[in-house]
Amino acid sequence: MTSFLLLRVGALGDLLLLAPALAALRARFPRARLTLVGHGEACRMLAAASLVDAGLSQEDPRLLELFSTPDSSAAESLWIGKIDLGIAWLADEDGTVAANLRRLGAKLVLVAPSAPPQGSGTHITDHLLDSLAPLGISSANATFGPLLSAPANEVEWARNYLAPRTGTRTLKGAPTGATLVPHDRARRIVAIHPGSGSPSKNWPAKCFAEVAVKLAWQEAMVPLLISGPADELALGELLSHLKCRATVARDLPLSRLAALLSLCDAYVGNDSGVTHLAALLGVPTVALFGPTDPAVWAPRGLDVTVMRWAGEPGSLPPEVVAETVARAALHSRKA
Repeated sequence: MTSFLLLRVGALGDLLLLAPALAALRARFPRARLTLVGHGEACRMLAAASLVDAGLSQEDPRLLELFSTPDSSAAESLWIGKIDLGIAWLADEDGTVAANLRRLGAKLVLVAPSAPPQGSGTHITDHLLDSLAPLGISSANATFGPLLSAPANEVEWARNYLAPRTGTRTLKGAPTGATLVPHDRARRIVAIHPGSGSPSKNWPAKCFAEVAVKLAWQEAMVPLLISGPADELALGELLSHLKCRATVARDLPLSRLAALLSLCDAYVGNDSGVTHLAALLGVPTVALFGPTDPAVWAPRGLDVTVMRWAGEPGSLPPEVVAETVARAALHSRKA
């Protein structure tokens, strides 16, 4: 069996953007064993979707050997095993990574930049696909449909999480009206993620709160607020302006977050890994872009709408975003 080792180090979104390239590799080499090194939880999700056979977390200290110049006593120390082909999307100016991939037995090594040249206007996914041209793969015939699905057991957990329950639970520190309550699945659910990996990419949390209120009061939809470890400030500000009930999902494992998103009728968020996750799951996605270029970084999927706030975040009115999200939810495949 042909064995490939793929290196894509970075954040959640960086690895999820690789999904179409992985799908193309799988289609081109259906019998090859694909091992992926990258964001740990994302690797496991991509493996669960059969886009790769195995995933290795980039945090594994043993992988340092791949990025280090070996001494003679360590010539056979790499533990990954023999490979036939190595692909790395990273900077490797001195050729260390390429040399280590060859040490593992790779007869062919491809090394490409992690992103397209600045100012090129090339979408990152197209860049990653076209870097596989020596293997007969290009962006011209790529698949951008739903490439991920949540594990069945986690979907069952998510259904129970969202199922009606008796009583309410008040959010600690939240203002009056911001109450955590389970909701009837018959109502359309909209996931709202106010954070990202950089505050500069965040549309104002107050605006997200206005969107949530409009969806809840005018459209009778259920806001599901998504928050990770880096999103507490954005979430706190959103809650301080919130004047409706909402469910808050905090710091969930990626598989459970994917399960919750898969049950949503629409999603709205910034340029973030969670936004890419929603799009890959096939959830109607509204992506809000500020300083980053959507021509390069927009999520790919069957139902993605990009909205841009150029210059000032306030230049994108919350009511326009709310209308766009409501329209996406009403036309959702779950509707």
